[in-house]
Amino acid sequence: MGADEIIKKIEERAGAEVEKILQEANRRRDEILEEAREEAERRKQAILEKGEKDAILEKQRIIADAKLKARRLRWEAQEELITRVFDAAKSEIEKVRSDSRYNDILTGLIKEGIQSIGADEVEVLLPDGVSLDLDSIAAELGVKIIPSEERVAGMGGVIVRTRDGKIEVNNTFERRMERFLEDLRGEVTTTLFGGA
Repeated sequence: MGADEIIKKIEERAGAEVEKILQEANRRRDEILEEAREEAERRKQAILEKGEKDAILEKQRIIADAKLKARRLRWEAQEELITRVFDAAKSEIEKVRSDSRYNDILTGLIKEGIQSIGADEVEVLLPDGVSLDLDSIAAELGVKIIPSEERVAGMGGVIVRTRDGKIEVNNTFERRMERFLEDLRGEVTTTLFGGA
């Protein structure tokens, strides 16, 4: 199972949770806006005796405050969703190391890194306890692969870089998750919260 498939699986699982959070955020926003409107109307009537101008200004202030509160609730719901997705992704990725396809996943990440760099000679950092047939990958892609003495820490993945270290493709699971979450944040904002 490739990293993209894992991400797709996580996105699908997050769908129901997304809908639930969105409904709650919208409900809470509507309640706040309704309370603000009611409060604004009550205050308007009381203030009318002092002057129409003061009443209009006060109503606008209350509605603006309610909109700010609603925006804050939406932002909190978005952050909660992203945190849940991130936690679910970590949980799924931790299972990948024991998957029979783990070496295939790493091989795919190495190939992707080599193709991104486009150099004839690269250095590859692998996780502890992992050995891959780098010679067959090198032969397949027509490059020279030097295994690094350094190891990838954390959840796994690989790092591919030029020998001089000037160009590096960090395909560790943590870094791929960070890139996924950067994209997810934008999609959540646009899809669920109307770009707010």
